[in-house]
Amino acid sequence: MILCKKLLPIGVIIILFSSLNYLILGCGGATSSTSSNAPTITTFSPTSDATSVSIRSGVSITFSASMDAATISISTFTLTSSLGATVTGIVTYDADAKIATFMPTSSLSYGIRYTAMVSTSIKDLNGESLSSLKIWSFTTITSSDAAQNGWVVLTTNVGGDTPMPILIGNYANRGDPTLGFGIGGENDVSFSPDDTNIGWLVGNAGDVIKTTDGGQSANFVNIGTSKTLQSVWAVSNNKVFICGRDETGSSLYYSSDGGTTWSSLESTTTRYPDRRVPFTDRLYALYFLEDGGTLYGWMAGGLSTGYSVILRSTDAGATTWTESYYQYYDPNELRSLAFFDKNNGITVGTDGTILTTADGGINWTKRTSGTTNILYEVKIISGTTAIAVGASGTVLKTTDSGITWSKLDVSDITTKALFALFVRMDKFWAGGDDGIIIYSSDGGATWKKQTSNTVGQIQSIYMLSDTTGWAVGAASSANKGVILRTTTGGE
Repeated sequence: MILCKKLLPIGVIIILFSSLNYLILGCGGATSSTSSNAPTITTFSPTSDATSVSIRSGVSITFSASMDAATISISTFTLTSSLGATVTGIVTYDADAKIATFMPTSSLSYGIRYTAMVSTSIKDLNGESLSSLKIWSFTTITSSDAAQNGWVVLTTNVGGDTPMPILIGNYANRGDPTLGFGIGGENDVSFSPDDTNIGWLVGNAGDVIKTTDGGQSANFVNIGTSKTLQSVWAVSNNKVFICGRDETGSSLYYSSDGGTTWSSLESTTTRYPDRRVPFTDRLYALYFLEDGGTLYGWMAGGLSTGYSVILRSTDAGATTWTESYYQYYDPNELRSLAFFDKNNGITVGTDGTILTTADGGINWTKRTSGTTNILYEVKIISGTTAIAVGASGTVLKTTDSGITWSKLDVSDITTKALFALFVRMDKFWAGGDDGIIIYSSDGGATWKKQTSNTVGQIQSIYMLSDTTGWAVGAASSANKGVILRTTTGGE
């Protein structure tokens, strides 16, 4: 025990760590910097006294200034359990986001209170120490709650070469096993319309994962690329399409035998050989629709030259794709597609861009969205009604096939970027930055936040029913892939 040599004045700081089983008594200001320029912690996650935190959760802090990464380590950013055990982990720092993350090297224990401590030994780039010691506690979810409620983190990668699976397991078929699981994150998930046990997940570094038992187990599938894979669409049990982006050109991959063999149907390198360097091409979105026995397909993205691109197919995409839209900086990339029927469709992208077509994508008309925020996802609700989400908590809705749009205000719930969207009749799920998932059960009239138990960006959501669904994504600070599942609709 440390005591001051004088009577303790009112300004004395008394910090009691019941979880650490010791008492610190210090004279006022002993743990604080006196400089007015001292950096501070602006946000932290999990929040103080949070409960039902995922056992796979990381602990993150956001600083007010750019910090010296050399001062951020497992000795200055620690996590301790109420049982007195120091949690081992990896500490990383994202200089662009000013976020430090402590990720345990193994899962936390169910129903245990943990205390995080951030030391004043952490300094900014000017050598200024953190303004004050930061200590807070949270409690992990109980095993019974984890089995029943909310979104449960099934698997995540904590960095390095070692995957950390719970349900997603067999890595033997990984194209390059040294890359580990979820390197850079997971971007999209899709299930077969014919058998909901058959599902696909794609991500960075060529990640392709397939399950045939509803996610109880899965295998990596090697499609012969290490590209960033952005979108997957399971047309049937056997037919699946995947598109991606890369510095050397983007491609469309196709399998007609459930992923045993693959062919590359499209390449921006081949289709647009005259584009300028750097060759940072982007194919972000796929959409397929069957009408009258014909499978129609569309694909959208952008090229390094600043051109936005839409390609279309009327033979299930397996043979021929034709250019549907090719426009310079109007916008420079398109992020999502959705079609009401084989003729009427919508695409969204950067600068709040919305385009509609009434002839199957042969011609496109630009519409007024009322926002300049990038729009990441658009989904059909029913009839002529659709919804789109984007940056800064943007949610837009149309009831006339995309001609006019109105804003749905969710600012009381979140202003974070929303990347993912899934619609089941009048029920909507949207996910985005810092693990945010918001939900509406009344067609967007009201919204509430769901507990995702992750700080990773939610990139894609796929609901098999009103209660059972999946979400995938990536963390912003340490390139971790994450897979979530719910059996309660996220509630």
